Amino acid sequence: MVKLNSRTQDLVGKRFSHWEVLSFAGKRESDGRVLWNCKCDCGNERVVPAKTLLNGDSKSCGCFKLEMLLQRSTKHGNASNDSKLFGFYRSWKSLKERCNNPKSTCYKNYGGRGITYKSRWEEFENFKQDMLIAYRLARRDFGRNATLTIERKDVNGNYCKENCEWIPNEWQAKNKRNNRWFKAISPNKEEFVSKNQREFAREHNLYHSHISRCLNGYVEYYRGWKFEFAEVKRERKTKRNKLKSI
Repeated sequence: MVKLNSRTQDLVGKRFSHWEVLSFAGKRESDGRVLWNCKCDCGNERVVPAKTLLNGDSKSCGCFKLEMLLQRSTKHGNASNDSKLFGFYRSWKSLKERCNNPKSTCYKNYGGRGITYKSRWEEFENFKQDMLIAYRLARRDFGRNATLTIERKDVNGNYCKENCEWIPNEWQAKNKRNNRWFKAISPNKEEFVSKNQREFAREHNLYHSHISRCLNGYVEYYRGWKFEFAEVKRERKTKRNKLKSI
């Protein structure tokens, strides 16, 4: 656990607009700013500087402002006819396919092992209501040209608003292809080395996609943890000639 010193104001349990402060996250190395692990009313968790909480510059993860904009500007209708939202619509169709269709190449890893989706997501408008704001936020964070995919935080859980988020498609592809080694530094400065983000996240009660967010440079800390890719040299095993018995 990262400990507070006597000069740092304790904000745990306090609310700042849509933020609830969960725990102390340490200080940022670059400028010494005090950081707090916070949870937004929409469910997103972020590390937020104390200064932006106290002076009111940070009111939410961005969802509240976006929700207001969406209420004024989002038109009703099928997203399959909207080029900006076609990827969003296609993700909904794809998750239903891999959960329901035994002929799908992905079915054995989803529907075949009991993974399903919330019943209200049978209707696209309900999926849109639950996940569109998070999709817009991800497009803002990762860039408008990023191809986003819907990801379950708990890989053994079902598709629902509470267990889903949007990440760039290349993150999944990179993790499957390379399994790159990374170093993790805990809030109390313990160091770990691993190459399996999912397994490491499960062991330390974290979300692997948030680890990827750190490794890809979108945020510096996640719940006080710091992650960076590492080069791990492994000794090669030399083959020894077997002695033949005469």
